[in-house]
Amino acid sequence: MAAASRRTRIPAAKSTTEDWWKLRGKYDYFLTDKWYGFVEGRYETDKIAQLDRRIVGAVGLGYQWIESDDMNFSTEAGVAYLTESFRNSSDDNDETSAHLGYHFDKRLTDRIKFINDLTYYPSFGQFSDYYLTTTAEIRASVTENMFTNFKTIFDYDASPAQGQGNTDVKYILGVGWDF
Repeated sequence: MAAASRRTRIPAAKSTTEDWWKLRGKYDYFLTDKWYGFVEGRYETDKIAQLDRRIVGAVGLGYQWIESDDMNFSTEAGVAYLTESFRNSSDDNDETSAHLGYHFDKRLTDRIKFINDLTYYPSFGQFSDYYLTTTAEIRASVTENMFTNFKTIFDYDASPAQGQGNTDVKYILGVGWDF
């Protein structure tokens, strides 16, 4: 389970430059040593991008190519249902799409880890209509459970709200807790 949020306001200009939050939950069940089934849900909102809400539910299969203390790599394929609702727009989307993705993490030192994942949701109805999200993160352990990180989130929506751009990049310096 992961959650992130950010709101940035520039008082002198009386403008808000960021106002978003995301929530993601995922459950994996290993069928064999390498194959697993998954169920995933995502919810996000971004007032600046005029995104009232994006909800994604997905199920599928994954394969764990590499699993060790120092490095992990897995790929996934499945089916997703994606719904988007935009503010002041009739460009709402409800569609079934593929869910294609990977997760990679590599321990660089005893306390520092690099993490990268990507998920691609191409619409079954129109392949050129897709949503892609990817993250890259450097995570440093502070204690056994506490960490600090620098993370970049890149989102691309091929059909954004009218008058909005396709890409959204976020940079996060954070503190977290591993359970």
